[in-house]
Amino acid sequence: MAPDAIARWLVEAVGRILPEMGADLGVWTMEKLQARGVEVYLETSMESCVDQHVVLANGVATDASTIVWTGGVRPNPALAHFGLPLGPRGHVDTLPTLQVRGLDQVWAAGDNAQVPDLAGEEGAWCPPNAQHAVRQAPVLADNVLAALRGRAPEEYRHKNLGAVAGLGLHKGVAILFGKVRLKGRPAWWFHRLYHGSRVPTLNRKIRVFVDWILASLLKRETVGLIELEHPRDPFTEAAAPSRSRT
Repeated sequence: MAPDAIARWLVEAVGRILPEMGADLGVWTMEKLQARGVEVYLETSMESCVDQHVVLANGVATDASTIVWTGGVRPNPALAHFGLPLGPRGHVDTLPTLQVRGLDQVWAAGDNAQVPDLAGEEGAWCPPNAQHAVRQAPVLADNVLAALRGRAPEEYRHKNLGAVAGLGLHKGVAILFGKVRLKGRPAWWFHRLYHGSRVPTLNRKIRVFVDWILASLLKRETVGLIELEHPRDPFTEAAAPSRSRT
């Protein structure tokens, strides 16, 4: 590869990308990425990444300037030292009430918990993502109070309303209520609206939406374009050891 050539790779260990979006939207997304010059490698893992030299399991190798790793979420290994019942992947095994199985006065929620998904298929667990974590927290708090006051705890149940993914400016995919599929600009707008609605406080919501509206109507701020040429400089400067004061 020539030194001035720019390659963009997307490496996925399984057979498709965006599996939560369904096969059709995953294929559509891959085709759009390939049309934008992205090389997609499916069913491929990364063997090595030393000194920014990337080597894939299929033998392809290249030097990289920017590497983004998304290896998924795993529970904290420290959980193995507390004597709690753990699931096959190391999560704390809980009941639908968020009580640790076999321990009525111990509770767990979020990324480290294996919570039964009552709205999904039998035997399914809630995925360790923010959508469930922020909803499990108030249920856990209410159930702790219920236990202290002698009331029966409630079971956690949340039906996933859909998923969204942004693919760049005015591009995205979304699946709503498990049936409605959007792609392109409509999905991108829904992606913006959903995440904007999740921003805490009305003050911040207004600021974010106003900024997005102005960005869509006005030209890009040229004062920030220099960072595109040297994106590492601010991080390098911040990470540099401080000089001793004289």
